[in-house]
Amino acid sequence: MPRVIVVEDDARTRASLVAELQDEGLEVVAFADVAAALPELQGGRHADLLLVDVRLPGRSGVDLVRDLAGRGALPPTI
Repeated sequence: MPRVIVVEDDARTRASLVAELQDEGLEVVAFADVAAALPELQGGRHADLLLVDVRLPGRSGVDLVRDLAGRGALPPTI
C-alpha cells in the first residue's frame, strides 16, 4: 500500500487530507510540525509521497525539504 506522510499544522486541513487519502486506499501518517515528522522521516521508514505545508510553526516546510534533500532522503514531495 502506498504510504503518504502529511505535515500540516492546521488540524482541520490535516484531518481532511488524511481522510481523503485514506479513502483512496493510501496509508497516511500525519504530523502538525517538522519536529514531530522528522523522526518518522529519518527513521528509515519508506514514504512514497511527502505532502508538506510551507508555513509551519518552528521550522518551515521548505526547511524540511532542504534537510531531506541534503541527506538524499527526499521522497516525491508536494
